[in-house]
Amino acid sequence: MKLQTNASCSSRRPVVYAEVIGNIAVVTSAGGAPVRLKDVATVAYGAEPKLGDALIMGKPGVLFTLKTQYGANTMDVTKLLEAAIEDLKPLLDRQGITYYLKLHRPASFIETSLAHIRGSLLLGAALVAVVLFIFLGHIRTALISLAAIPLSLLGAIIVMDRLGVSLNTITLGGLAIAIGEVVDDAIIDVENIVRRLRENATLAQPAPPSA
Repeated sequence: MKLQTNASCSSRRPVVYAEVIGNIAVVTSAGGAPVRLKDVATVAYGAEPKLGDALIMGKPGVLFTLKTQYGANTMDVTKLLEAAIEDLKPLLDRQGITYYLKLHRPASFIETSLAHIRGSLLLGAALVAVVLFIFLGHIRTALISLAAIPLSLLGAIIVMDRLGVSLNTITLGGLAIAIGEVVDDAIIDVENIVRRLRENATLAQPAPPSA
């Protein structure tokens, strides 16, 4: 049996020497002497074992994955990585290597989520305007609710930017849920205000609207 250690260690990871691994005690013999790993196996430097195979367009290939570290911006890292790959394009072309940037791209999920949010905003604004105009019959009321949706989202994005919170799949999902709550609150609150103003107008002595 032959054990291999990965010799290409990064600067952040401590180097583990083959001699150190070989001296690890596996079991203690009946006489009390330890049986070390180097006694039952050959510990040597070598390439890291392959974890699996990748097929790209039906042909063997290499799949690179991007994992986001805490505090990193997925969009910025992806753009920098794509720019670095573009710089290597002449070398890859000379060696006959074809690369596909869209196979496993975390930034694509964020871009898709942003597109969905834009569509949801437009659809939500249209539905709120139609519902309020039908049930309340008041254009001004519909405009107030329409203004509340983008202003609320803009305020949330400004606060996130000030706090250094980046846009990712989790924050975009939270914004999508918050938009639904804003639409619901806008309909209920505005309808309640309009109803109370109408009831106040029917009184013999209407109170001031500010009261």
